[in-house]
Amino acid sequence: MDIKHGIAIKGFLWTTPVVTGLCVAISASSSYAATFALSEAQVKIDPISHSAFVWETATEANTFAAASPQSHVAAIASATAQGMNINLGGAAFNQTQSIASGEGYNYLGVAHSTAAIIGTFSVGKNETFAFNFRANLDLFTSIDDPSKEDAYAQGKINFKIINTSTGLLLDSFSLFGNLGTQGVGSYGFNTFGSSFSGQMGVSQNLGGNQQNIGVGIDGFYARIFDDNTSIALIEDKDNLASVPEPSTVLGSALFMGLLNLLRQRKRQFLTSNAHH
Repeated sequence: MDIKHGIAIKGFLWTTPVVTGLCVAISASSSYAATFALSEAQVKIDPISHSAFVWETATEANTFAAASPQSHVAAIASATAQGMNINLGGAAFNQTQSIASGEGYNYLGVAHSTAAIIGTFSVGKNETFAFNFRANLDLFTSIDDPSKEDAYAQGKINFKIINTSTGLLLDSFSLFGNLGTQGVGSYGFNTFGSSFSGQMGVSQNLGGNQQNIGVGIDGFYARIFDDNTSIALIEDKDNLASVPEPSTVLGSALFMGLLNLLRQRKRQFLTSNAHH
């Protein structure tokens, strides 16, 4: 089992896109739509130093599409998640994708996808719990007319390590980004604790009618436990893509209300299962 070691997570710019094939495919597809938005994320955790005695996963994909006559809109969302034990260790993978596109004068398309993995582990006294991970977050928006059109993409990836006996958060790491139109876009990360390390690469193109942000992280987690401890490794992601026109603000507000309810359901799932 090859568990690598790293340094504190830091940022540096890549001169080529994080996911070149994805950016090329999106660019070609978006030429057929007046507005286009994509938010996509993938995480691979492999290897994990310990086998989980419980793996749980949750996925959800929701779309909303409405258009007036002589307008066209599409919304697509997908999510997958898997956790498994391999030999004496473990591995996990999940991905989400949200796509929305539209053409015309009055339409609204929203795609929302989530995926979560929870692994529960028993770590012995003076043992080190560790894993490698690769995380990618890709955002893309495209419009034809900045004065009339808008496209939006956002995404977030979260890692948490929780003591299941006390409910105490031991360590966490989050990667997030959002992308609008005409130069609007940002990304960042938050950490709690000192057990996450790695390197982050970023490719971004802001300004103009087509924009993208791609963030990739090669990371490592390691923590030594002084006593026998039951812990939960939680990784979840949330991706949203929308192509609202200015006249669809009310529709956007209604759908965001639905998304908030779905996110509350996901938080309830993560909280209840982390304490099992």
